[in-house]
Amino acid sequence: MSNGNPFIYTYVDNDGGYVFSASNYRLTNQVWSHVVLTSETNGSRNFYVNKEHLASGFCPSYGQEFGLSVFGNSFVGALTKIRLYNKCLSSNEIAQIFDEEISPKNPQSITFPSIPSLTLTNGAYTLGATASSGLPVTYSIGDATVAGITNGSLIPLGVGTTTVVASQAGDTNWMPATPVTNPLIVSLAQQSFTPDPVVTRTYGSLPFCLTIPTNASGIAVTPRVVSGPATLSGTNLILTGTGTVTVAYDAPGNSLYASNSVTNTFTVTNGPTNLKAQTITFKPLAAKTYGSAPFPLTASVKSGLPITYWSSNTNVAVISGTNAVITGAGQAVITAYQPGDGATYNPAPPASASLIVNQAAQKITFKAPKTLAYGAAPALLNASSSVANLPVTITSSDVNVARITNSGTNVLLVPTGTGTITLTANQSGNANVTAATSVSLPVVITPGTQTITFSALGTNIYGASPITLSATSSAGLPVTFTSSAGNVASISGTTLTIAGAGSAKITASQSGNSLWAAAKPIIQTLVIAKAPQSISFSIPSSISFTNGGLIPLTGTASSGLPVSYKSGNAKVLTIAGTNCLITGKGTTTVVAAQAGGTNYLAAPSVTNTVNVQ
Repeated sequence: MSNGNPFIYTYVDNDGGYVFSASNYRLTNQVWSHVVLTSETNGSRNFYVNKEHLASGFCPSYGQEFGLSVFGNSFVGALTKIRLYNKCLSSNEIAQIFDEEISPKNPQSITFPSIPSLTLTNGAYTLGATASSGLPVTYSIGDATVAGITNGSLIPLGVGTTTVVASQAGDTNWMPATPVTNPLIVSLAQQSFTPDPVVTRTYGSLPFCLTIPTNASGIAVTPRVVSGPATLSGTNLILTGTGTVTVAYDAPGNSLYASNSVTNTFTVTNGPTNLKAQTITFKPLAAKTYGSAPFPLTASVKSGLPITYWSSNTNVAVISGTNAVITGAGQAVITAYQPGDGATYNPAPPASASLIVNQAAQKITFKAPKTLAYGAAPALLNASSSVANLPVTITSSDVNVARITNSGTNVLLVPTGTGTITLTANQSGNANVTAATSVSLPVVITPGTQTITFSALGTNIYGASPITLSATSSAGLPVTFTSSAGNVASISGTTLTIAGAGSAKITASQSGNSLWAAAKPIIQTLVIAKAPQSISFSIPSSISFTNGGLIPLTGTASSGLPVSYKSGNAKVLTIAGTNCLITGKGTTTVVAAQAGGTNYLAAPSVTNTVNVQ
């Protein structure tokens, strides 16, 4: 120990001593201290006491001395453990060594029970590893496609083999535990089902239905004959002789379950030897057509006992008493059975006859309009098959002229242009009915009919402002206008300009296009009445007599037409064109008049009284 003196580190080289002193750090008496000196290849030196960095420096790498006494500085104590490292420790590494040697942690271990083999249907499995420290254990999986781990529970995800590792990293008081690894095997689940046993059967007895066992996995179980004198039709077992029959019940696998197959064995025997044999006579069956009526089956047996029939294909024929009822086209084997009476006769060997049912023929009935106008309401199309409940499909040869659409149960033809199309009705048939011969009908889509709406024009007066004409086509096409009398009204676009008094026929027209026929023109009569006019006229009321003197007459009409004049007394004033000639003394009147014309009514006359003196 240093007895309170500063702790001294001394570096010595060939030329003398190099001394680093940690003067502010004092060792504690009677307490072990951890001292570290690091030396880097570039000459850098660092000095640590109890993981605390105290001093650093730079010295050539000639040599160094570390002991109880250096250059007369004595160290009262002991150096109990010295370690030399072949690398320069970092400050973190020094701190870790200090923590482990001066303040050692407690060791701990993990107990991890082995994991049983699991299947994909097991659900979550609790791993249950524990640490002796009581600290929580963490898990990791080698192959995440085989299983996942959530909150200490293992979830099987896929078939395979992997490992699960249990770890505990320790804390301030406990050292890390050694990880424990357990193998994990995940496989497909097994399916379990038990078919009912089949008792011994007698050859010649009727086919019987196998009872399909219930499979807890929910996967369907299918029977099959492995060996022996029997065949299967669906789940019906048909006995074809005597001997031992083995039936397998198969359940295929899937992503969760492995496949499984269970077998049952039973015996087929002849009847008792003390009973009479009997033979069934069953003549060949004539071919039938789908849709034919039920027909009787006429097998016979000399014993006179009743015969029972069985159909191998109920999609073709079913048995109703002793009649065969056709249910579809195809082939079925009709088998006649006489199971004996148990007293006199043994069962007869079954007798079979093939039944062929041919497809039925069908015919299409198709009605469509010969013509249909563009813009008209969709036309109803009627097409049906001679076989009930078989839908007929109708197609258009050009949907740009007309297309087919459905509205509920109705099939409609909708014009989309003009021209001629071919409508084709098809019925492709099915397993029981042959395809029908298609039926085609031509349909002409004519241009649509349009109408013009053009209101009456009424009466206008000459000189009125231009009129904007308005008319519409039911097709939405632009309407044009013409006038029968340009001297009464002229038209430019939709603007009508009054040219004079009188009447004119204004015609609204629409010439049509590729989709619409020309509309019937609408004619409205336009009446232009003559305009009224007025006269402005005045002369002096008193005039001095000057024999032969002239007085100008300056009356004007609002129409611009010439004004005429008349004197009331020619002995006082006479009219000479637009002048008055003084002819004497006295009082008279001068009347201004405008008689009107083609476009104007006569103007009210204006009278002025004149005194000549």
